[in-house]
Amino acid sequence: MEETESFLDASVKSSPALASFSSSRSGAAPKAQSSHPLDRRWIFYVAAFGTLLVLYFGNWSPAQDDTATPLLPNGGAEAVPAPAPGAPSSSQTDTVSPIKPQGPLLYSKMATIVPDPEHVPVNATAQAALADAWGRWHFWDGDEDSRPTADYCAEYENRDIPGDEFPDEAWQVDAVFVNHLLNDAEQLLQRAQEAIFTEYGHGKPLPPEGLAARLKMFAWEKLDLLDPNETPPEGYGGRARNRGSNGGWTTESGFDGLVRRLLHAMHTNDQFVVVLGGHSAAAGHGNHFHQSYAMQFHRVVAPVLARLGVKLVTRNLAMGGLGTVQQSLGSQSLYGSDIDLLWWDSGMTEPQSSLTDLFVRHALMSPGKVPVVWGGGFDILQPIFQQTGADVGEFGTGMLGIPVVTSEEQAMTIPYPARYMLCDKDVTPLCQEDRFCGMCWVDRDDVDKSQFTEIHEIPGARVKWHPGWRSHQWQGRVLAYAVLEALQVAIQRWSDGTMGGPPLEDALWHVTAHYNSIRDKVRTVQGGECRALDDLVSPRVCSTPMKGATLFTPRANPEETSLTKLIKPAPNGYVPTNQRKVLYDGPDRHNECYDVKEGGIDILAIISGRRRLEEQVTPSGPTFSDWRSTHESGTDTEKPLVAIISPQRNASRSERRAASDAIVPGKGWQVVSEMPGQCDGEYHSVCGRHVDISCPMLGHHDGRGVLVGNEYSGWIVLNLPKVTEGLIIIKLFTWGGEGMNTITQGWTTVNNEGGRRLRGSSNFLQKEENLSRWNESSTTIESEKERYGGELDERRLDPKSIENYPNAFEFDYAINGKITTLNRDQFRDRVKDLARVVEVMTLLDDPDFVSGPTDVEIAFRMRNCGHLCTVSLTHVYWA
Repeated sequence: MEETESFLDASVKSSPALASFSSSRSGAAPKAQSSHPLDRRWIFYVAAFGTLLVLYFGNWSPAQDDTATPLLPNGGAEAVPAPAPGAPSSSQTDTVSPIKPQGPLLYSKMATIVPDPEHVPVNATAQAALADAWGRWHFWDGDEDSRPTADYCAEYENRDIPGDEFPDEAWQVDAVFVNHLLNDAEQLLQRAQEAIFTEYGHGKPLPPEGLAARLKMFAWEKLDLLDPNETPPEGYGGRARNRGSNGGWTTESGFDGLVRRLLHAMHTNDQFVVVLGGHSAAAGHGNHFHQSYAMQFHRVVAPVLARLGVKLVTRNLAMGGLGTVQQSLGSQSLYGSDIDLLWWDSGMTEPQSSLTDLFVRHALMSPGKVPVVWGGGFDILQPIFQQTGADVGEFGTGMLGIPVVTSEEQAMTIPYPARYMLCDKDVTPLCQEDRFCGMCWVDRDDVDKSQFTEIHEIPGARVKWHPGWRSHQWQGRVLAYAVLEALQVAIQRWSDGTMGGPPLEDALWHVTAHYNSIRDKVRTVQGGECRALDDLVSPRVCSTPMKGATLFTPRANPEETSLTKLIKPAPNGYVPTNQRKVLYDGPDRHNECYDVKEGGIDILAIISGRRRLEEQVTPSGPTFSDWRSTHESGTDTEKPLVAIISPQRNASRSERRAASDAIVPGKGWQVVSEMPGQCDGEYHSVCGRHVDISCPMLGHHDGRGVLVGNEYSGWIVLNLPKVTEGLIIIKLFTWGGEGMNTITQGWTTVNNEGGRRLRGSSNFLQKEENLSRWNESSTTIESEKERYGGELDERRLDPKSIENYPNAFEFDYAINGKITTLNRDQFRDRVKDLARVVEVMTLLDDPDFVSGPTDVEIAFRMRNCGHLCTVSLTHVYWA
């Protein structure tokens, strides 16, 4: 009974009400408290459920608690892989229980925190010391075997199950379960926040002024965006969408929207999805993928949410050399329609307000979840809030908490993660010498290094505009602290709202009405910065959510959003596919760049609050090998898309049938430069590692896959499913060199068949001046040996390359079999530069084209140009 009382004492500490996002709190003390008074909820529970409490605690034992774990969203056990090759070994002797099949909503005794492949296992002695100093997670479900196994939330829109519809045995209506969960959650959140402070030299004990000062770096200002005289906080704004040095700014309702979504995820055991759209600095170029700030955020927040039954999905979908518009036009597909929190960070490459406005609007028109949006600029977010009530804000840098280096000796007194981030002007070189930590390869017995064309010693892209690992880690901590603080408020609201017993009132956590209100207003509102694009794309783009497909990576659901999934096979069955292969799977060798340095604290071990187990088991969920074998073996059971060919309407004068035969998919189109693997920007996904990667351990998912063709490639035919609004746009590269497509090398006829050429193309190859002029002006793809990830060096591209096509060039495109032909000048005029190196062409803009969801076939080809008009299709967008 003594141990039961100890567990009870450690679990019932009540938390103060949290009045605002930037409220002053001191966090958890590093030393766990030994006892706490019963709060008023326990007085109620003890009186009403005395017998149940005795039965509940009778099921608990300290021995089981060592591997106690959280709500299990998907019914699997924790994936506990062996340490990365070369990692320091653990001296633990724990064993892993066998994996037991379970339903999706059980609170499991099994481990459900997915181990971090970059984190060195902590041995039992060290973990015990951490638990003694910081505390640990205690709670587990003593009534697991009696819980319903069906996903009882799935049948309701957005999983908004009414409180009175929870099954009688569901954990959501179990007063004892909810109370213990909330008490342990509160302590966990305080531990996590205090660990962040301590990691950067702001841990307790501190004088009162120190406690107040440390909150400023994470403080979020609450703005009244309905006030026409409201202005952005200091440091925010400017052409590049600069960010301030605190935590950020939002609105009262915007913060409440984040809290609501967290409560919803916890109540329904849903995923909580965070997505970043941005440029190369946001992607983390120059650093390892796991060093990027999105992934550093994930490392801290994922184990916390896992304890609360929520799987965190973080997608770093930023791309080098581009902004966001190429993905945001198809946002619901390429960023995902399941986003809870969306970050924009592309001020360096996308200063146009119109493109940022487009990014935000398309995110808010998502047919699934409607996200909280952080980033984009005050001038964009204020009118959107005024028009729609969307949950918006901007995240800051938190640099108020980073000390300035004044000398090499003084730098040694600064905690290692914060060292060399800010330097006095007299010692600026100190902050340049130690910005990056990375490696491209560590020899291993199971992978032959000679498979790769060439492996560099260190990663590239270490340019002055790319932040180093310290900056990324700190930005990740700033964002993590913000979500932890919102979680703290969510837990308090849950606690306050269930004083008389659970479940929590629906109005505090249901999301459907909130989503619908925002989405409907975005679609009906007039004006906005997006309308500045009216001369380039249809005005309907600003108020019409569009689907998308591409070969660019990273992207959400890469198998489902691939261009190749839409391609209609040639008569011989040919469909262009990615020929690159991932050369090895699983974690890389141990990378010391992720190790906690001497004198530092192991924040992940503190947050996880339990021992990691050394025995290797099969990871839960599909591995990359499972994914690869499934899709490459053709076992995907989804039915192929079938084109619905509509009767042709009367053609206008500018339309005529081409001289060739029927629209038949060509055999000469080729996928080039697409990254292989599960390139979805998520933490545990494996992407790249192909033969031409010069830095396999870098891990980035950033690539520019294209579908390349020329005259000899024939028609490319795609079937677009469920077109509803009569709006189709394609994105092209028109500047490709003739060597990009290797399939058609040596071909002199379309599809390399029977000496057949297209009308009007028999003489142009004899015009040497055309060939000479092309060779002088065209550009080619930079060798992948000279850079990472197959990126195009777009600064070298010729934006006027269409003008260098042969005079006889013609471009045919077809919609449901109806062909339109454009000559060179017409084609040039129809291709619009939506942004730097983002060329788009509208194929269809007719709201009356369909009367309901209809599959539509599109096709195009080039004529009268041979190899000299290499065109790449990168994206298709449709609605």
